[in-house]
Amino acid sequence: MRSEWDVAEDLRAGRLVRVLHDWRLPPADIVALLGARHGRSARTARFLELVHAMLTPPPWRRNSDKRGMTSGRLVL
Repeated sequence: MRSEWDVAEDLRAGRLVRVLHDWRLPPADIVALLGARHGRSARTARFLELVHAMLTPPPWRRNSDKRGMTSGRLVL
């Protein structure tokens, strides 16, 4: 079984089709592991804000807007 983001291009191109329309995998969170010893730097906070903005809405669910995507990979 593949993740939705991994097959999004094939679904859009018609190479794959959904067969279980009412079934979904549970969501998979993206986790950032941060050291707590010195607090969060401004650079780390900005990076997390950028990642959140780039993934909202998920790029693989955008039909016409491919901003941030290159060959199926997220560009930061």
